[in-house]
Amino acid sequence: MMRTHVAPKCFRSIGLAAATALLACGGALVDDSAQPGTPGAPGTVLVPDDAAPSVTLTFAALEPAGAVEGLASAAIDDTPTLYVVAEWKGVPAGAVERLVVAMPGGAVYASLELPVGETERGDVRFQVLEDGTRRLTFLLHVWGTPIESLRMTGAWTATATLVGGTATATASVTLE
Repeated sequence: MMRTHVAPKCFRSIGLAAATALLACGGALVDDSAQPGTPGAPGTVLVPDDAAPSVTLTFAALEPAGAVEGLASAAIDDTPTLYVVAEWKGVPAGAVERLVVAMPGGAVYASLELPVGETERGDVRFQVLEDGTRRLTFLLHVWGTPIESLRMTGAWTATATLVGGTATATASVTLE
């Protein structure tokens, strides 16, 4: 099954070689041959279902500038902040992420909904990477919080879900 989106006029005509290259890189084709008012009307981009939104989620010890290095465990006395990094691909404009962070034992420590785009929260960073991936980084402060003072060690988990969608990912880290 294909979904359709209208393309800007400047992208309506491409040659066979360019179309092949575009598809090989995950792009979409524009169908200029169909009649106006039909699903394949001129200027309609045919988007394969494999372009559905997807997400990866990772805990990190340092705020990522480039590639994210996942973290399996961290020492509470050496980790002022944990970074919960969600990288989204293929999300529509206006998409919203639901992030739930659970402490050891499974109780919810933080639950928030964030636009997969610019945000005004001080504990969230947003970036668009070179390949178009949208990265949301939530800062889970350790030092100066109950996590440190109550020594909340053990397995922490995070789950990121696209609100109204099916894309979801889970990550965990052990705080020692």
